[in-house]
Amino acid sequence: MKTILSIISILLVSNFAFAQNTSFGFVDDKVQNVIPTCNGSETYKVHLLNLKSDSLALAWKGIYNTIDSCWLNQFSVCDNYNCYLDLPTQTKYFSKIGVGDTANIKFGNAGFTGFSGHPTIKILIWDVEALQSIDTITYNVTIECNGAPQCNGLLSIGTEIEDTLAFFIFPNPTSDKLIVDCNRLKVTQLNILNLEGKKIVSFPAYSKINQLNIEWLEKGIYFLQALNGNNLVTIKTFVKI
Repeated sequence: MKTILSIISILLVSNFAFAQNTSFGFVDDKVQNVIPTCNGSETYKVHLLNLKSDSLALAWKGIYNTIDSCWLNQFSVCDNYNCYLDLPTQTKYFSKIGVGDTANIKFGNAGFTGFSGHPTIKILIWDVEALQSIDTITYNVTIECNGAPQCNGLLSIGTEIEDTLAFFIFPNPTSDKLIVDCNRLKVTQLNILNLEGKKIVSFPAYSKINQLNIEWLEKGIYFLQALNGNNLVTIKTFVKI
């Protein structure tokens, strides 16, 4: 029975992957392998197609970033309206996308001078008028400059520490209850944060499986932060509908 429940959990839960996305689709692969040249300058675009019968309003924000401070100010992320130096962790908005039109998220580097490493950034993207339509874009960066030091580290409140086999939340999206299965992770506290990273409410984690009543929450996208004492264990995203 435990094995069956674990399989069901895996089927139900996938980070930031929600069913019935009829708002937008990906023209390009949403997982991009970025291999910039040392001291070079390249851009990598992921085009998004409006699948709706009217205009599309998209929002986005950075949620995962392992580009350390030694690479700050050496890359940018752009939507179809603005460019932002480094990865913004506050919600940004596309200009309206017409019926059948495309827009893009662009990752651009300005050299990565003198550093080597394998950082990853992830961008959460959603239709502001249909919160069940939500997905992610991932840029896996590989930069190898001969003799250069490694550059690694976690940044921002939006950092997602991934352990998909050890921590599950379901159903997702949900309207009233959120089941949190900590599995093999030791968790003592669960916090719900809004998209700006502000804590809304805390729950003690009494057991491996916890049921949170979120019926009172306003509709929207939230982070679930799991702590062991004062140490961050993982962060997941869920949608209240």
